[in-house]
Amino acid sequence: MLNLCDETITVFNAKYDADTDKDIYYPSVIVGVSWFCEIASTVDDGLKAADKYTIRIPIDADFCGKEYVDPLVWASLQHAPAETPDSETDDLETDDPEGEEDDPEEEAPAEEEPTQDPDFTELFFTLQNGDIIVKGDASGVANPKPAELQKSYPEMVTVLGVTDNRRAPNAKHWKVIGK
Repeated sequence: MLNLCDETITVFNAKYDADTDKDIYYPSVIVGVSWFCEIASTVDDGLKAADKYTIRIPIDADFCGKEYVDPLVWASLQHAPAETPDSETDDLETDDPEGEEDDPEEEAPAEEEPTQDPDFTELFFTLQNGDIIVKGDASGVANPKPAELQKSYPEMVTVLGVTDNRRAPNAKHWKVIGK
């Protein structure tokens, strides 16, 4: 068990929307994490300094009903709901070339399919480079833009790297480094 895991964060995972050609950010609140900020500096053509954030997320943190998935799984989930219904309705239309009575029945399930598919953003989250994390519960913010988050949440982090320490013998966790 990690010490000082008493902070709440909101992870914003991006999902690309081809219609708008922009990322849509989906929030996931995690309670019981460690949040640490230090000043990192270098001397190269003058002194340069920046905040470096280290966030440790224990595997026993409260993920508010969501489950962690690998970034590759997250990416595949983004496209699965849009592709699956189309391929199923195409199969139905080609398998039954008969009468007009069957056509309305085939159209009705096609209208219902979007509501039948569970929204994976409500079930899963991931940790990957480019994600945004804010300190606190920001779940009420609908489709935020990074600049808007920065104004409302001064402690906003862009993820630069994630280390999966779930195989460690003690204190299994994810370590997130950000700026």
